[in-house]
Amino acid sequence: MTSRLPWWLKLGVKLGATAAGVPHKVRNLLGFDRHGPMEDPAYAIEVVRHHLAALGHPEAPFRALEVGPGDSPLGALIAASAGASETWLVDAGPFANYRPAAQEATYMQLQSLGFDPPGQSRMESFRQYLDALNAHYLTNGLESMAELPSDYIDVAWSHAVLEHVRGDEFDALMRELHRVLSFDPPMR
Repeated sequence: MTSRLPWWLKLGVKLGATAAGVPHKVRNLLGFDRHGPMEDPAYAIEVVRHHLAALGHPEAPFRALEVGPGDSPLGALIAASAGASETWLVDAGPFANYRPAAQEATYMQLQSLGFDPPGQSRMESFRQYLDALNAHYLTNGLESMAELPSDYIDVAWSHAVLEHVRGDEFDALMRELHRVLSFDPPMR
């Protein structure tokens, strides 16, 4: 529906709906407030694989952190399929839309690529999905980062997110990333 509307009208509706207090999930369902294309299984797989390759293909098991998963929690499934024993998804709000069909499609695509995804091909609840992947979804931004143990995370990535971090929080986020990252990650 929204693909045919001019950008300025979409922006106006998004700003008006936000100012009126319309929740993110409602704006998202209407197509006015999406956080990128990470809900597309092929795109999400490519993005996470790209980041893991840039990090030197960490050796399993590794602990992963995705900063700003936005609408899609698929990064946890992809990371687990690549060898993550635990994944943390940290965002500034509860934006994730768990869609069993997207999870199932991602699971099947990962299998077709030669991966062995954990859990079931279709999990009906977000809680079941997170539990099966040993994943944690935290939604209080910097406060959530403070919950992660120091020197604990082996690999971290963020895709098209850092430009959304408020300027007055950027240095604090970088300090938190430095604190939680292990500087001796398992590499192949």
